[in-house]
Amino acid sequence: MNEAKAARPAMARKTTAHGALTAQVYLLGRAKATLLWALAGFLPVALLAAGLLMRLPGIPLALLALVPTPALEVALALNHRRLWPAQETLSWLDWSTLQDRQKQVGGKYPSNPRQAEAWLAAHPEGSVPDGSRVGALLAAGKVAEAREVIARLQVETAGQRHRRADLELAAEVTDGLPLDTAAADEAIRSDPDEPPALVAAHLAYHAALKVVAAGGDGTAPLAAVRPSLGRLPSEVILRLWFSRLYYAVVSALIGAWLLACVVVGLGTAGGVVWF
Repeated sequence: MNEAKAARPAMARKTTAHGALTAQVYLLGRAKATLLWALAGFLPVALLAAGLLMRLPGIPLALLALVPTPALEVALALNHRRLWPAQETLSWLDWSTLQDRQKQVGGKYPSNPRQAEAWLAAHPEGSVPDGSRVGALLAAGKVAEAREVIARLQVETAGQRHRRADLELAAEVTDGLPLDTAAADEAIRSDPDEPPALVAAHLAYHAALKVVAAGGDGTAPLAAVRPSLGRLPSEVILRLWFSRLYYAVVSALIGAWLLACVVVGLGTAGGVVWF
């Protein structure tokens, strides 16, 4: 399942089921990003200019520059709380995949075609487990090569069968083929080494992929399984909150920078020597 998460071919060519699911879960999109960046960059400038025109004293002027825009960005983030359970499930699965890869190969694993090409050049065949190379090949869009490696993987144990079925599904996702998750579902259910929470999350992810591939909203299966995951690792929680509050933090920093520029400008105009 999670190998499919890493399979991100150039989006200019096509959008995979995973890419569409990620966009639904995290509300990704150029229009949204443009709006949030515009608010973060323009609104503090407009409010500070209005405060200067109204000749507001120091503290009200500072509050005008630092508070309204971040508050608005936070409100916009909170407006999408219904998606948080799905975000937490998908982020936890991503984190679990990263932990697994670090145990296998160490270092930073590629997440886009350019990084994947560089990683493959630095890790030729035989230097790392074949399964790890498959993930990088799929990330680079080299589906045919990835399938050749998948065909050579051993299937003697339940864990090996699970791993191979997972990679086969990842190849289907990357290739944009009609999804059949039955083999991957059965393989992970039959793997005694997988914790129940991880099995449930994998199955929910597979179900979400199928819904998205059929043109529906895949967030519901991910949200439904969230309670079974329990408390998330602190690293996952921090990443989630950073992504949710990113634009609020950016707008606060812009406001602080603008305010500092005003203070320095007024002080310089008044004859203050700063250095």
